[in-house]
Amino acid sequence: MTVLVVDDEPDARRLIRRMLEECHATVLVAGSAAEAIALTAFARSEDRTRALRAGFAVHVSKPVEPSELIAAVASAAGRTLGSWQGLSHGG
Repeated sequence: MTVLVVDDEPDARRLIRRMLEECHATVLVAGSAAEAIALTAFARSEDRTRALRAGFAVHVSKPVEPSELIAAVASAAGRTLGSWQGLSHGG
C-alpha cells in the first residue's frame, strides 16, 4: 500500500511517515494536496464538518493513535484493515 501524507508541518510529516513505514507502508509526503485525510488538532464537531465539506475523505484529530490512523487510511482507500496485507502496528 502506498500512502500520501499531507501536512503543513515538517515534523508532523516525519512522525506520521515513521508510524506508517513501521507498518510496512510506502509513504509519500507533501505539504498540500487536492484530496487527503484531514489530520488536525482541530477536534470539535464543527471542525470535522468543515473538513468534510472542504473535500477531505476523513477527519482525524491529533494526537492520533497508530491504529486509528491506519484505520482512517484504510477507510479512505475503501479497504478493511484485514485486506491491507502486512499492515499491522507492532507486529
